[in-house]
Amino acid sequence: MNMKTSRRADELPYIPLGPFQWRIPGVHYRIEYVEFFQGLILGATALSSIPYLTDCLGLPYELAWSCVILEVSLYMLHGWLGDPVVPGWITPTLPFTLAFLEGFEQGTKRIQAMIAVQLLVAFIFLFMGVTKLADRFVRKVPTSVKGGILLAAPITVIQGQFAEGSQLMTAPVATLAGTLLLAFLSFSPFCEKKRDQIKILDIMAKYGNLFPYLVAMLMGILLGELAKPALELGTDPYSGFWGYVPYGKHLFRRVSAVVHVHPGPASGADLLCTGIRGFCHL
Repeated sequence: MNMKTSRRADELPYIPLGPFQWRIPGVHYRIEYVEFFQGLILGATALSSIPYLTDCLGLPYELAWSCVILEVSLYMLHGWLGDPVVPGWITPTLPFTLAFLEGFEQGTKRIQAMIAVQLLVAFIFLFMGVTKLADRFVRKVPTSVKGGILLAAPITVIQGQFAEGSQLMTAPVATLAGTLLLAFLSFSPFCEKKRDQIKILDIMAKYGNLFPYLVAMLMGILLGELAKPALELGTDPYSGFWGYVPYGKHLFRRVSAVVHVHPGPASGADLLCTGIRGFCHL
């Protein structure tokens, strides 16, 4: 394939790849330093799903970590292939999903239930998109109802922060320092007015969540609220991370829908029906 030049003045060059436009970072577009350094730190946000995978689904830490790496890699495909989509979690549904999964025994049954939910959500998304019902649904649902659904996520987070063993309870100074700095940079009228005059304030605001994260981590380590990071090089290739790398045999056998959805009692149709019945009872 030959590298294709831009068709329009405002369109970046790309490599044709079927219906997609493949753009390689650093080749077809320059790497922005702000986004690059934000990604180095904020990429850890995706790792917050590891406790759900280990505690709820019962996966080993290494396997849960590999699932997250695969997930984030698939997120990046949208930008690389020219798909104008910003993927992410459906965070407001997290409390409902966890409540649904609690009705199944941890292990294979719960993983199958999770796959059922994923198949159900995928079917709904495809159906609503093809039939154009998504636009009508969003327009007709009252704003108060949509706001109530979105509030479920922060309420769940706040409840979790006041639980025993949470970040707020184990590292109160670090958590509050990072939260207050983030609120100041995001919502303070003083910060917005003074950004042009105070260079350091403009840099901190430009990098979004980066500096609040760094301040929280540094304060937590200095005050002893957080353990000092320890870097370990080398691991057992069969019991550690490298035994669970994406597309590895352990990852495929434990959580793949291809393995867990097979003819018989756990067929794809049965799993889809399980997801529908379970959510109807919530």
